[in-house]
Amino acid sequence: LVYPNPFENIVNIDIKQLKECQIIDIKGRIVHEGISATVDLSEFSSGIYYLRTIGIDNQISLSKLVKL
Repeated sequence: LVYPNPFENIVNIDIKQLKECQIIDIKGRIVHEGISATVDLSEFSSGIYYLRTIGIDNQISLSKLVKL
């Protein structure tokens, strides 16, 4: 679904079956929202982020991302 992980600046998301996508920092703030296959997080600090997705079937998923 998400690659590469860990990543340096760009993260790719398989958005085929998604209707919502958020990237959340360790403090719970949404740093990116929207459906896009490639997300540039170069302006953000290294650390742990979370990818929250909602599928077209309304299934919610949470994945950990590591920015180098």
